[in-house]
Amino acid sequence: MKKITALLIAVMMLLIAFTGCTNKEPVTPPTATENPVPTSPDETPPEDSISGNIVYWSMWNETEPQAEVINAAIADFVAAHPNATVTVEWKGRDVRTLVFPALDAGTQVDLFDSDPSYFYTSDPSKLLEISDFYNSKSLDSDEPMTQSIIGGLVTWDAAMARDTDLSGQNYTIPYAPYIVSFVYNKDLFAQAGIISAPTTWDELDDACAKLKAIDADPITAEANAYYDMLLSYYLVRAVGPEKCVALSDGKDGWDDPMVLQAFKAYEDFASKGYFSPSLETNQFPQGQDDLSLGKVGMYFNGSWLPAEQAAVAPEDFSWGQFAFPTVPNGVTGINDNTVGGQAFAVSANTDNAAAVIEFLRYVFSYNVQSIFPTFNAIPAIISVDWPPALTDSKAILQNLNSNINWAGGLGGDFINGVVNPEFMKVLLGQETAEQAITNIMK
Repeated sequence: MKKITALLIAVMMLLIAFTGCTNKEPVTPPTATENPVPTSPDETPPEDSISGNIVYWSMWNETEPQAEVINAAIADFVAAHPNATVTVEWKGRDVRTLVFPALDAGTQVDLFDSDPSYFYTSDPSKLLEISDFYNSKSLDSDEPMTQSIIGGLVTWDAAMARDTDLSGQNYTIPYAPYIVSFVYNKDLFAQAGIISAPTTWDELDDACAKLKAIDADPITAEANAYYDMLLSYYLVRAVGPEKCVALSDGKDGWDDPMVLQAFKAYEDFASKGYFSPSLETNQFPQGQDDLSLGKVGMYFNGSWLPAEQAAVAPEDFSWGQFAFPTVPNGVTGINDNTVGGQAFAVSANTDNAAAVIEFLRYVFSYNVQSIFPTFNAIPAIISVDWPPALTDSKAILQNLNSNINWAGGLGGDFINGVVNPEFMKVLLGQETAEQAITNIMK
């Protein structure tokens, strides 16, 4: 992996402000190089206690826009602390499986990031307790970081720590939040006469019919990505996340009438021609490309989609998002949704915790977090406005009642190898709901 040693200043996900986004007006703070403490000619400047090299293994690639965020934080940090450096190794998404073995081998890794749930469930003993960061002052105000970061992110991390039976309060710092939802073309909805986003399954049916009436494909996906989420989130609404986890274990529970209801709902949509005719052959990212090009009305995905589609969608594309609708006789509501993000973690073996925590203050500064909206990503602090393309996602987050694990926990070999292929046949109109359930339970 390519190493770069860079000089630095200021920050980097969510979401999960599970209910904590506020309407505080953003205030542009001075950069770290402005307003230095004056010294007289005879006065010796105070010695900087922050020094040494921080080794950071990043989940991003150097060509991704998130790297710009990291490099901005490094630049600000190093400018303020010239005796410190940051060495970044751009490991990409594999970092989460690489970092713990590296630490076991004695490799210096002071800071790393990825999905925090993986860190907590793999080997949380590798994580440093970092309440010192949360209790430290924001770089931009006298508020502690706990009040600067989007409200639910701190709560989310503390909840993960409790679930792992760790004795401390906080072990990761979530950022780059995301919200799972339907993503749709607002202009196409308006052309079809759809006044408001669906909140119930019947309303979704009606919206699809109106899109079909103007010769637009209502829903798309790809045969190798995301189509299975249509089933998993229907089941989240129908039977709840605990039952979804149980369904992942094998054939037991698939005879539940609510499970059959889910398959029949999609059989009905397929019979009405609501799915893109290219669904069977679509390979990622063809489905989301079709959404961006105005060919289809909606795609079940997440708040990262506008950023991923920046090179495809027209600049004036009108992005919208809405939560997965409620279903008849379901058990979860419209405000029970999946909010997640990435997170920074500090190695329990670091010899330079003070410098790492100071660097993270720059990552979560106004100057650095303000870069996220420039590529349609969500900032992690309250004072930075969200990008206009994600206004609806912010509302989903603000109204969050409970946070649902990804896909409600529905996954694993049985789901991928047995259930999903049968579900795809239903979407394509190749078999009935009853046939799919029978085949699943063989």
